[in-house]
Parts: sequence; C-alpha cells; structure tokens
Amino acid sequence: MVARLPLQGFECVADDVYRERLATCRDCPSLQYGTTCSHCGCFVRVRAKLAGKDCPRPGGPSWQAAG
Repeated sequence: MVARLPLQGFECVADDVYRERLATCRDCPSLQYGTTCSHCGCFVRVRAKLAGKDCPRPGGPSWQAAG
C-alpha cells in the first residue's frame, strides 16, 4: 500500500526521511499494536510516508511535514 502512494499522485518523503519518521513512531508510547497512532487513528506506515503530514501528538509533533 505504501509503495502505491506515489503512483496515486501523493507527494511522499524520501526513504531516509520515512525511516526516521517510523523510528520515532516506534519509540512513541502512543503507538498501538505496532501499527496505529492513538492520537489520530492513522496507520503510521502510511502517515509517515506522506510529505504533507506531520506527527499528530498533542503538545507538538515529534516530526514535521516536509516542504
């Protein structure tokens, strides 16, 4: 699913940025089931790949939208 995002016209971050975002999410206590953000309900593997998204953590994001 993540590999198809650019093919569907979504602006995506580079792989190195994606890996950094995922590492941050993996260390977050708000990650549920290893897949889902408890703040927004998104699958972190999808949200982290999208350039226009940031971390939805209340009090300030752990990572910023690109661009």
